[in-house]
Amino acid sequence: ELRGPRRRLATQLHATFVRLHSAAAMGEVQLMAYSREYRACVRQCIDELAADEQRARGAAGGSAGEADELAAEVEKHEWADCILHLCEVFFVERNAYVGEPLVRWLQLHVAEPPAIGALVGLLVPEQSADYWPALHRLLLHGRLAEARQLLGAHTQLRAHAALD
Repeated sequence: ELRGPRRRLATQLHATFVRLHSAAAMGEVQLMAYSREYRACVRQCIDELAADEQRARGAAGGSAGEADELAAEVEKHEWADCILHLCEVFFVERNAYVGEPLVRWLQLHVAEPPAIGALVGLLVPEQSADYWPALHRLLLHGRLAEARQLLGAHTQLRAHAALD
């Protein structure tokens, strides 16, 4: 049974689909507007579920299991929003060049890379669990100078540079 945010989401998505279907029958489909409306409904549900999760965690008699279930549901909806947005970038937006919309998507959905100062200062930075994920995020965010700096801290590159 759907209750609360899930019921509102289902109702809103159904209404959006009905409007899209009737617009398609009249030949007036503005797919991007409907896609954004669809994602806005999902975002609203995420916000409501996250608020419910916070209330469940803060409640004196609240169960951790309920809060964990809500957190898992928030994560699922966030993934749905992320995938819907990526589909917009590749299939709905009619740009010849997807670079700019893709960078916006990456900045919105891929976590900001951590500060690399601590990693660069380590004796063997590549052994840190954060090294490779930080490098990947730097590259995804287009922060090439910082990525080069982090790669330059790799012990094999330092050893090779010392031999030259």
